[in-house]
Amino acid sequence: MLTPVLVIGNMIGMKFQNGLTEESSEGLKEANLLCGDSIVNFRTVQSFGNTQLVVEKFKSFLYPGHLKARTTYIKIGFAFGLS
Repeated sequence: MLTPVLVIGNMIGMKFQNGLTEESSEGLKEANLLCGDSIVNFRTVQSFGNTQLVVEKFKSFLYPGHLKARTTYIKIGFAFGLS
């Protein structure tokens, strides 16, 4: 009797989880490229005093994915709570 409600709730939760993985991977990819380049060229970054700039740029790549993850986890919790 409650099986359809459970199935629908789980399907909604899975849909949100799939969307989270796809959207957060782009920001992570850019952040990893920046991190790798700054580690390889750490002397250049340090000599020009751009350490804080690299850190802020790294945060800017990760922050949109963090916001998306937070709202998605709230939606997933609501979907599982519904089921």
